[in-house]
Amino acid sequence: MFWQEQKKSFEQNPKAIRWHPMMIRFALHIHLRSPSANQALRESNVIKLPCERTLRDYTNTVHPSTGFHKAVFDDLKHQAGKLNDIQKYVVLMLDEVSIKDDLVYDKVTGKLVGFVNLGNDVDDCYTIRNKEKNIRTPNIATHALVFMVTSIAARLKYSLGYFATTIATADQLFLLMWKAIRLLETYADLKVVVVVSDKAGPNQRLYSLHKSSDEITYRTKNVFATDEPRYIYFMSDPPHLLKTARNNLANSGSGSNTGRLWNNGKDLLWKHIIDLYETDRKSMPRTMPKLTNEHVYLTSYSKMRVNLATQILSETVSKVMMAYSPPETHETAVFLGMMDKFFDCCNSRPAGSVHKRKPFLAPYTSVDDSRFDFLKNKKSC
Repeated sequence: MFWQEQKKSFEQNPKAIRWHPMMIRFALHIHLRSPSANQALRESNVIKLPCERTLRDYTNTVHPSTGFHKAVFDDLKHQAGKLNDIQKYVVLMLDEVSIKDDLVYDKVTGKLVGFVNLGNDVDDCYTIRNKEKNIRTPNIATHALVFMVTSIAARLKYSLGYFATTIATADQLFLLMWKAIRLLETYADLKVVVVVSDKAGPNQRLYSLHKSSDEITYRTKNVFATDEPRYIYFMSDPPHLLKTARNNLANSGSGSNTGRLWNNGKDLLWKHIIDLYETDRKSMPRTMPKLTNEHVYLTSYSKMRVNLATQILSETVSKVMMAYSPPETHETAVFLGMMDKFFDCCNSRPAGSVHKRKPFLAPYTSVDDSRFDFLKNKKSC
């Protein structure tokens, strides 16, 4: 069949080929593993494969549009039926990404895409709240709010839907988040135990809407849990926290009007890292070969990359700074080491602690694990 398909593709017009379903599945397998590899094979002309447009038509079984899609939840419910009770515990993630503000004509639906669209439930709520104006001027969306669910103990990961926004407010997020939780709990038969987001202001205000006392709001009762009393815990995304810590350090002492981080009477300054990098760059061999200008001379793009933050806030840089930098950089080095351990605590995996010789990467096996004491009480290391 493969050779027959290849012969047919060389003899016919590429735009008129009707590919065998097995060839499409073969091309999809390559494309989903590596789009660049699929493109390289097509451009080599060694073998003929379906174009990316054909593959995209087969992968998008649900036409992408704003909102939560019933077809997605139907498939999610089918997959959840194969899971045991432990595997049904899931994490709901939400995040906003910046998009280019523009209008695009969707030839499938015949609609203009690009206006703010938060779904009928949210729109109706705000229409009632602003009924005295009785006029709603459509805005062009600048962000896409995405909801995603993943199982804690199984290989289950679904994008539930997205909404076009101009930075969603906390009360808008409140309505959408609880709608997603209701659909997951009552329709898909999954158990939401954690909600994860970054430290953006609207997300922090969203959590504060669940405040029931003067304590920090870190959980709320799951009102859709009918089988057992259950809480939903609010967590900040560790990679975002790491980038935030790096950015705060980068701003420490960067100008006359900026504040300085300090501990034990010593400043924590980004200048300490720049001086260490410039000294290391001139030495051969280098002690920190992974560090480049992108790591220390930050731009608006490099600030978004998690790997640059992790390689700066690392045990390696901390130890090199301890060994070769002046005494006044000691607290900066301590801070780098503590952030490395914090990220390891959030990124534990069985093989990592052995191969990398980093005990903080070991799996958690007890509620008395010493790392919990480190996260709650440790002020230096």
